[in-house]
Amino acid sequence: MKMIDQSAVDKIRVFWDDAQKDSVWKQETGSRIERRKTVQREILQLLHHYVSGAITADEFKTTFHRKTSTDWDLFGLKGMSGAIVLNQIVKHIGDEKFIAFNLKPLLSAPPSEEEARLKINTFIEFVHTHGKGHIQEGHSPFFLSAWWHMQSPTEWPIFYISARTFLQDQDIYQPKGHLADDYLQFRSLFNELLTKLNLEPWWLELFLAKLYEDSEKVEIPPPKPEEIQQSIESTNTRKETSEHTQAQWLLASLGRKFGCNVWIARNDHSRTWNNQELGTLSITSLPSLGLGQSSERIIQLIDVVWLKGNQIQAAFEIECSTSIYSGLLRMSDLAVASPNLNFPLFIVAPKERGQKVKFELSRPTFQQLELHKRCGYIELEELVAQFSNIHKWAEHPSVIKKLATWVSDSSL
Repeated sequence: MKMIDQSAVDKIRVFWDDAQKDSVWKQETGSRIERRKTVQREILQLLHHYVSGAITADEFKTTFHRKTSTDWDLFGLKGMSGAIVLNQIVKHIGDEKFIAFNLKPLLSAPPSEEEARLKINTFIEFVHTHGKGHIQEGHSPFFLSAWWHMQSPTEWPIFYISARTFLQDQDIYQPKGHLADDYLQFRSLFNELLTKLNLEPWWLELFLAKLYEDSEKVEIPPPKPEEIQQSIESTNTRKETSEHTQAQWLLASLGRKFGCNVWIARNDHSRTWNNQELGTLSITSLPSLGLGQSSERIIQLIDVVWLKGNQIQAAFEIECSTSIYSGLLRMSDLAVASPNLNFPLFIVAPKERGQKVKFELSRPTFQQLELHKRCGYIELEELVAQFSNIHKWAEHPSVIKKLATWVSDSSL
């Protein structure tokens, strides 16, 4: 496993020293940790009751769902990677004995790293094979590590997106797109920081969450008088942002259904649709695609990408309000950087912008690259309308082409 450079440790230690000067954060965090001790004991008691057979899987998930939304809302376990995973297992797999036989052994804290890898991979196979497409495999490390953490907090940190995103932004954590290995790399780095900073697990976890939240904050100056009129139009802006997020969620959900890994542009990971953060649907980093650094830098900026292994299946730019030209320019840059690429490209936009897409693709710059032959247009409204049927019945990524029209089509 990769060791953390001393310079990086020293930098984080400076951040820690600064955090200690924040008396409000320090007091609130200390209070939260004291309350966590009670919650941890209660969660362990619930787990023991389930594993011992004292309660059913349905009773287990019902109690966990209810309590993590109220009294136990101190570990962030009520969302799509926690309580909802358990709900989906019980709902979509159903068979009590079958669930117990497969799930109970995986919930116990592993004695070694190799056992942890085996358990994560086994759980992924379990939900992939029996979850009927409703249980997203990407939640597996978080879900299992949460239960392991309750049993052994010093050994098994929870796979929080806040901690791993901060460490990734500092070039400390470098995920490769393999869920079990990525979690074990994170665990190794987290535990190394515990030792080098001489901190308790919950203090380090909540400290990294603070650093992540601080890095996300943007100072917004007071509006100038001439900007006041612009605020009247903010409702439209929010609508357009919402449409963009909805499209990303729909495309990511379909990609997962088709068995693809999904990449969502990182700066959109914290956006939420259908009570789910987009980051939970995305791999944490792109694998090496063999396309060269310039191409891979471009791909990192694309709104949604479907992958199988290190092969791209499709790439989508969503243009609800921003310049269609800029989205197509990114596609054309990719076409120039990798002229032999053979995966389809798509612009997703509202119906009212369809003619604009056609006009932009008709520009000589794009025609010379034959981008109009590589890049299809998907109406956002059609994607929304067909989503349920596609998710229920379709099995292969190529079905998305049936939603697209092309510049040469008279129907556009």
